[in-house]
Amino acid sequence: MRLIRRNTFETNSSSTHALVIPHKVDNENYELGDSLDHNYSYGREESRLVDNWDEKLAYVYITIKELNEWAENKFKITSEMIERFKENVNKAYNEVYNIVKYKPYEGDPKPNDIFNYIDSDGKDDLVKDYIIIRNDSWWSPYVDHVGQFADEDDFLNKVFNDYEFIKRFIFNKESYITIGGDEYRGYNIKTIGFQYDYEEHYINHGTEQNPQYEDVGEFWDKLKEYEKENDVFLKGN
Repeated sequence: MRLIRRNTFETNSSSTHALVIPHKVDNENYELGDSLDHNYSYGREESRLVDNWDEKLAYVYITIKELNEWAENKFKITSEMIERFKENVNKAYNEVYNIVKYKPYEGDPKPNDIFNYIDSDGKDDLVKDYIIIRNDSWWSPYVDHVGQFADEDDFLNKVFNDYEFIKRFIFNKESYITIGGDEYRGYNIKTIGFQYDYEEHYINHGTEQNPQYEDVGEFWDKLKEYEKENDVFLKGN
């Protein structure tokens, strides 16, 4: 687990994102069904599960694309690295296409459609036959406080250098992202539940100190066990 939150003051507007990628997945759990609403805005919500391939891809692409523009980008993401990432995603899509029983329809989005839509900041239609429900300026694609990924060498290294990681993360239904917030129930992990169900008070009540990974309660102990079979990245602000 990597906690992408370092000594930050938390208010009730803090978003909490959990990215979970199993170490091993079955071919039967690969899917190419895209989301119905194509909501590529990842901020703060009471509880949202993101497990369709197009929304997971949009999350990662928005992240690395914005970090590429940061002068303080520790990982030094280059345009060439992003192009390689896109090539790997398209390669994985084609491999998964040959695996899945139910093929996408001819007019369904493909990875390049997602890339183009993000590049246009949501101003263009996703694909020719689709009308995006949330494509005005308010719902432009974004990841809340994306800069908190800037120092996460482990996550970014996997994104750019681990092809199987990308294939499992983007196209397997066992991989997912949960979107939440401090003012709701904190981080949410499948089979473990919500962070604040295990704690008597919110972490921003009476303290500005981040919870320490080893000693903040049952949720984190269960998460340690969960991490034996999954990569888990937690992002808060």
